[in-house]
Amino acid sequence: MEFHTLILRESGNELFAALADTIATVLRGRVELGKYPMKPKPAALDAHDAVADAIAKGDPERARKAMFDIVDEVARALNFF
Repeated sequence: MEFHTLILRESGNELFAALADTIATVLRGRVELGKYPMKPKPAALDAHDAVADAIAKGDPERARKAMFDIVDEVARALNFF
């Protein structure tokens, strides 16, 4: 949760920053509902690492793509599509 909160709050985007508490609630709920894997998929961990690395290197396009991969994985896990 800290990873996501930090990214949202430091994004420079007021809307994203305002979503930090909501995203934290969703992440907690996902755990409580058993929709969070006990052992995360390597691809999910790699995507989180890619976001952090892209941000650290100042590569917003790579960060956007990696974040999209994370959101896509969550949507699939929650059966959104």
